[in-house]
Amino acid sequence: MKTSKDLKKFQRKMRSKPTEAEDKFSKRLFEQKINFKQQMILGFFICDFVLPDKMLVIEIDGPVHEEHYIYDKIRTTFIERTGLTVIRLKNEDVEKFDLYQIHRLPNYPEKYFRGALGKGNSLKGKSMLSRKKT
Repeated sequence: MKTSKDLKKFQRKMRSKPTEAEDKFSKRLFEQKINFKQQMILGFFICDFVLPDKMLVIEIDGPVHEEHYIYDKIRTTFIERTGLTVIRLKNEDVEKFDLYQIHRLPNYPEKYFRGALGKGNSLKGKSMLSRKKT
């Protein structure tokens, strides 16, 4: 199991070198003015795209995911148990995906998203729920 230090290191690497499909998808989200976080840590996993106001995680699956389907199923189950919805897209479906489906989803206040994260996702030992906004 990776430590939080290992996850953060890997997260930085993934953010700096996104796949072509992830890069295209992030540009589409940005153009549509959809609030998202890329390569966000949830528990012991790094999610490709997290849309906090929609309580949604979008995973972009390349060819390597065909070999890791059991691991992906575990990830999806874990994420869905936090109250988030998971959408998995194959690389070739990134450009075809109708972003208006996302616009039609209800918006949730930030407190619901932070509540779903719980104490497992903390910064410097403090729960995200107890952090003050600056």
